[in-house]
Amino acid sequence: MKKTPIPLIVNPIAGRGRARHSTASICSLLADRGIAYELMHSNAAGDIEYKVLAAASAGAQRIIVAGGDSRRSTELCNLPGQPPLQCYR
Repeated sequence: MKKTPIPLIVNPIAGRGRARHSTASICSLLADRGIAYELMHSNAAGDIEYKVLAAASAGAQRIIVAGGDSRRSTELCNLPGQPPLQCYR
């Protein structure tokens, strides 16, 4: 059975670039545990929100967000009309 990759959405400029530098560690951690993921980078303001909404609409039940406003990420994990997502920040 093929595993559906978990979207890993990174804001590379968050935290003065710390999120970008953490990406390799996050990817290694997931790979070491056999967790399939799809790495995506935000490219503009509001892009993380768009990517979370697109992933949820495509059926994602879990999403990993690195960098950005954690309060906003929490709101995105509880989308109206959608089952609650498991979001990891």
